[in-house]
Amino acid sequence: MKPAEEKYGSQITIDVNDIQQTLNDIKTAGGSITKSKTEIDGGHGFYACFQDSNGNHLQIHSRV
Repeated sequence: MKPAEEKYGSQITIDVNDIQQTLNDIKTAGGSITKSKTEIDGGHGFYACFQDSNGNHLQIHSRV
């Protein structure tokens, strides 16, 4: 069994305090950033997407 392609299946979103620090931690741990910090319209915060070292596609979210 292998991870789903990026745009298929459910996407898990993890709430974090600091997106930029978390993205740095992800890169250090061997993951890759697939979408950098992006603002969500309407004051809903920010999100970013990454692929972990196992090939899973995930998202992170922060209010700031």
